[in-house]
Amino acid sequence: MEISSLIQQKIKEAVKNEYGLEIEKIMTEHPENEKFGDYATNVALELAKTVKQSPMAIARSIRYRVDVKTMTFSCNGKKVPIFSNIDIAVPGFINFKLSDLWLQNVLHEASKRSSNYGSSKFGKGKRIALEHSNVNPNKAAHIGHLRNACIGQFVERVYEFLGYDVEVQYYCNDVGVQVATFSMGVAKMKDLRSCAWEATDLLPSSYDKYDHYAWDVYAKMETLIEENEDLKKRVKNGNGNHKNGGQK
Repeated sequence: MEISSLIQQKIKEAVKNEYGLEIEKIMTEHPENEKFGDYATNVALELAKTVKQSPMAIARSIRYRVDVKTMTFSCNGKKVPIFSNIDIAVPGFINFKLSDLWLQNVLHEASKRSSNYGSSKFGKGKRIALEHSNVNPNKAAHIGHLRNACIGQFVERVYEFLGYDVEVQYYCNDVGVQVATFSMGVAKMKDLRSCAWEATDLLPSSYDKYDHYAWDVYAKMETLIEENEDLKKRVKNGNGNHKNGGQK
């Protein structure tokens, strides 16, 4: 039985025995702070108005009826507790901490099974469009693009592992602001080459690869734009290559 389902079952039994109430739905979650354990439920808070007791008193009563020894699994022919302890916390949470033996057993089971351990059909019949990487064709690729491609492929495989039909999309953005900035840089090449901070002659013939040239032109032009309000307006208005444009 799945851990959350087991907790919910035991809580329902405890509530029925303690208060004579039948409850249909119990929420379990993973606490953000690991010091509160691996699973938690707010059932005591939900029952406070009905039972007319404080959430902490309810949590304490339910905790008393939920026995760690009754929640076990078989390991080497022995019954071993799934939880090391069950605690309560303000304002009325009941927290469950998994035992080390349970966690070790999970790793052992995973190592014995095939490579599809953990896979599911959760996403069967569902389609996902995943877009990633999208390297700008007007600049040289770098390690950051490789990182994004690796992350994108990892996300793709995780979704596929869960049964989703994944369609990976790659958007070749050759009409964006970056391309406009490069085009403006080419049009204003004289201004770029005359800058005091520019030591390299920005000519295509000076580069082994055109995308490296495009990258440098883009970077230099981006710096000029940041320093010049007129150029900022021209880029914003899509008029960066105006023949009469120039620096103030």
